[in-house]
Amino acid sequence: MSRHYQHNHYLWIDVARIFAIFLVILNHVNEQINVTPITGKTISIEFLGRLGVPIFLILSGYLMINRDYSNKIMIKKFAKHNLFSIVCSSLFWTAFFSVYSYLVLANGDTDVLIKNLIFQQRSSPQMWYIQILPIVYAFIPLISVAKKTFPRYLNSIVISGATMLSIGSFVSAYTKGSFVPFQWNMSGSWALVFIMLSLMLFGSYLDHISRSKQYTSIIIIIALITLIAFGFLVYKSSKEEIMASLWYDQAQIFVFGSLVVLGIKNITTICEARFFKKEVYTHFFASLGKLTYGVYIVHYIFIFILLKLLPPISGIKSTILITLTTLALSLTSVQLVVKIPKLPRFLFLTK
Repeated sequence: MSRHYQHNHYLWIDVARIFAIFLVILNHVNEQINVTPITGKTISIEFLGRLGVPIFLILSGYLMINRDYSNKIMIKKFAKHNLFSIVCSSLFWTAFFSVYSYLVLANGDTDVLIKNLIFQQRSSPQMWYIQILPIVYAFIPLISVAKKTFPRYLNSIVISGATMLSIGSFVSAYTKGSFVPFQWNMSGSWALVFIMLSLMLFGSYLDHISRSKQYTSIIIIIALITLIAFGFLVYKSSKEEIMASLWYDQAQIFVFGSLVVLGIKNITTICEARFFKKEVYTHFFASLGKLTYGVYIVHYIFIFILLKLLPPISGIKSTILITLTTLALSLTSVQLVVKIPKLPRFLFLTK
């Protein structure tokens, strides 16, 4: 993406990326130091941290779905510069973390190594996202063409499907899985892929939604309804059950992720007009924003290092401190690596 800042949205995209990667690291740190025992603070941080991935998906949809994929030249360009890079990244980092886990983390199990290499297991917790991205990206041209050809039909499918999944998930949780209407609660990877694609489609409409008070109000109302439903679930279920329910195909996560992106876009646009007029600000955010994919890949290494060097003290202050330190170390390391001449672009997807 060309980074000229004559358009406000470029700045908000970088701000959203930085905020999203902070949330991702916050979530992963929380899962390392605050789960024994699981408390209300643990769940609150988990809820907030889970919003990071939906933000990234919405940004991807905003940047990629509205492109022109109507001819072979554009499809080939997408396949070469986007899809191929994602596939190479997924394969490379799967191999890297499989070997890293085998040698450095002292797993020493050849069977585990093989399963990691062939995608049967995750070699590192964050790899689920890197490994599923090629599947999601492969759908982008199809969604783009469908949006232009029959937008009402496509939108109806997405809204109906997300609603059914949300209702089914809540009903299943309330009834402890004893009653799921029409199998609406489709647990598994394809339900997650559906929600991921839905978030990307939402991102492609973000400009239109952000300019409409009506659509913004609808999203806020949906978020409040979702929060109330989740509140009843919190009241009814154990902390362990609530913690396990906070995943990306759950309404309380993807709805609030959408609302947060909308808020970042509107707030950053206002702040840019009033406070961030100098290019030094925009270039600062841009230099950090382009590193976030790389930070996502390497941050778990620094979390493990910090937890070995520091006593694992639970609590909000400790979580935030380790998160900020991990973010700083990850940004620095990725920045140093990307300066290597002729570095393959797919390693950290930087231009």
